[in-house]
Amino acid sequence: MTENERRDWVGKCMGRKGFHVPELSDPAFGGMVRSGLIGTEVAEALQEVKRHWPADGSPPVPVLLEKVALEMADVAIRCYDLGHLMAADLTPVETARNYDLFRDRDGRNGRMVQLSAMLSFAGRLFDTFEDSESNRAYMVSESQIISDEDSENCPEDSRDPDGDYDWEADHDGCRDEVEYLLVTLLTHCRLFCDSIGQDLAAFIDRKMIENMARPDRYGTPDADRNVATQVVRIEESSP
Repeated sequence: MTENERRDWVGKCMGRKGFHVPELSDPAFGGMVRSGLIGTEVAEALQEVKRHWPADGSPPVPVLLEKVALEMADVAIRCYDLGHLMAADLTPVETARNYDLFRDRDGRNGRMVQLSAMLSFAGRLFDTFEDSESNRAYMVSESQIISDEDSENCPEDSRDPDGDYDWEADHDGCRDEVEYLLVTLLTHCRLFCDSIGQDLAAFIDRKMIENMARPDRYGTPDADRNVATQVVRIEESSP
C-alpha cells in the first residue's frame, strides 16, 4: 500500500466512524483540530519515553517499545486523516536532515529530542492553519460589509462563482506547507520505529482494525454512554 493509498483508507475509515462531522470537514478549522490531535499523540509518546525509558543506557523492555510504536501509529493515523482532508500528496521524500535527527540518538535523552522535534512540526502545522483561518475570517468579515456596487473591487481569487470566500483558491501555498510537514512527520514516525526495531505499518494496521471494530460511531448516544461508563470504571479503580 502506498502512502497516498493509506491516506485514503484511513480517511474513509475515520469518516465511517463518524469523526468527519461537518465542521471538521472545513479545511481551515478541521486542519487546526487535526493538527492539535497530531500534537497530542506525539506528546503521549514523549511522556512514555520520559517516564519509562531507562536513563542508565540499558535497553528498554519490549513492552515499552511496543507502547511507543503504538503511539507512533496514532501519530501516523492522524497525519493520514489530515492528508485526506487536504488531498495532500504524501509520497515520501527522504532528506539528509531527517536522517541526521536520528543519528547517534539511541538513549533516553536522544529519543526525547526526536519526539520534541516532531512536536514542533505538529505546532507548525497548527500555525499554518491558524494563519489561514485568521485570513479567512478577515476576508469574510470584509466581504460582508462591501456593498453590491463595490463587490467588483473584491480580490478575484477570494471568491468562488457564487460570490463566497474560497479558502482553497486563496491558500494553495498552505497545501504545499501542509504536505511538507505531513511527509516529514510520517518519515520521522517510520525512522523512529525502524530505530527501535518496530514495524510502523503493522502497528498502523493493528490500530485501525481496533478502531473499526469498536461498535459505535463517534458522537452517537451509545458511544457517549460507553465513554461515560469507561470513565466511571477508571475512577472506581483508581487508588
